[in-house]
Amino acid sequence: MMADLRRKRIVLVAHSLLSDLPGAPATGPAQRTRILAWADGLAAGIYQLPPPGHQLVPGVDPRARRALSRGDGADLGFVFDQLAVYQGDDYELLGVLVGPHDLVGRAGQGWWRRVQEAAASHGIGLGKKWIITDGATPVSEALA
Repeated sequence: MMADLRRKRIVLVAHSLLSDLPGAPATGPAQRTRILAWADGLAAGIYQLPPPGHQLVPGVDPRARRALSRGDGADLGFVFDQLAVYQGDDYELLGVLVGPHDLVGRAGQGWWRRVQEAAASHGIGLGKKWIITDGATPVSEALA
């Protein structure tokens, strides 16, 4: 019988850290490579979160931004439906990696609240919250 080589540890990663979004700072291959290496150091696979609605169309008025963000709940519900299945198969969610821009303002805080609510509604603990910054955080040191 062949050994199970799947990684049984998962890190959720904000969409904007791995893919360019109009309402977020540009990413690049170097950043993606550092994030992958960082996750590899944790012996974890990466699950990219769906893009937050407010980052899809920059510069819209607050009412339009709220409308764009309404779809976040359904998108995140799908993610946590899948993670519940993974956890039933003994996968461990280590935490969530975000950029500081993901949490900025009411829209960013609202998105983070929706992530927390979606996880809680599925009985899933988020583990750690890592934030990539230019300062001396564990993640910025690990990704440097």
